[in-house]
Amino acid sequence: MELVSARLCERLARVVDLEVVAGDGLETLPPGVRRTRIPIPSRPNTARLVLFDLLGTARLRSVRRRNDLVHSCGAVAHARVDLITMHLSHAAVIDAQGGARTPGRHGLRGVVSGWRRRRAARLERWAMRRGHTRELGAVSQAEARDLASRYPQLAITLIENGVDVARFAQPPRSARGADQPLRILVVAGDFERKGVPLAIRAVARTTNCRMRIIGAGDRRAMRSIAADYGALDRIEVLPPRTDVELEFADADVVLSCSLYESFGLAVVEGAAAGCAVVCTDTGVGPELVADDGDGPGGFVVPLNEFRIGGALEALDKDREACRAMGAAAARRAERFSWDQMAAATLARYDALLAQGP
Repeated sequence: MELVSARLCERLARVVDLEVVAGDGLETLPPGVRRTRIPIPSRPNTARLVLFDLLGTARLRSVRRRNDLVHSCGAVAHARVDLITMHLSHAAVIDAQGGARTPGRHGLRGVVSGWRRRRAARLERWAMRRGHTRELGAVSQAEARDLASRYPQLAITLIENGVDVARFAQPPRSARGADQPLRILVVAGDFERKGVPLAIRAVARTTNCRMRIIGAGDRRAMRSIAADYGALDRIEVLPPRTDVELEFADADVVLSCSLYESFGLAVVEGAAAGCAVVCTDTGVGPELVADDGDGPGGFVVPLNEFRIGGALEALDKDREACRAMGAAAARRAERFSWDQMAAATLARYDALLAQGP
């Protein structure tokens, strides 16, 4: 969400008199953008959530007097807004997880994560009342369908997220011998919700596949799972890195076993790099996989380690099909650009302003 918001601000600042209200990151904004800082601590996350809601709600009243339109990235305050871009629906996360507590989190951490998610979902429901929010912006077609079913009282518009397609795009891939292991990449934070343990178990079911996991999460716990399944020699768990495009360039498959995605930025980045997509039925992944006349871009798989492992095994045994799927996914990823995202957002601003206050 932070990356998407930053790219949006960069483009809107050229044509919009913009004011950004945030707790941090204001120093990175383009010149000419007005900055309103909400004084909140960097940790813990629970305090950040509560204080931003309280202080942001109060501050947005004065912000509204200075601006024609208020655009919120998520339901983060109790103030009236014109447009909320839903980068993540907490109600949808709770449904996908089967409860508010994050899978795999036990003890006090589990209790706190559940409390935080339930509170965020209550704030979300408050924000979705008629007369409080004028319009919701969904970042994918799947998210638009979900929001329409949850909040039928509100208008839903599609504002698809973008990615830096040029950064991740690769020349056609050279053939890699079938005697070399299939290389799988997972890029994720919040490892449990993103299904990283499931991905590890699935790869452990394969004969020869290798996987690299990159992201902010409990890396020691993930290595322990890999060791328990006898696959530690084929699975690496690494911290986040800024040059992740090099990892995608070296991978054959981008894998997402997520319980829920509103969009799925890493999956689109992997597709843009020419990786075949193996993903669960959430977010934008199924759109990258679907055969629209030039072949499938990969596989949509259930939350089942045997089925996921089977899909990976099939790609390992048929490298030509894997490369063809990656090329098809790359063609579909081309539409997810930062410029189209900014243009769609600006179009909604114009439409809302034309409707009056």
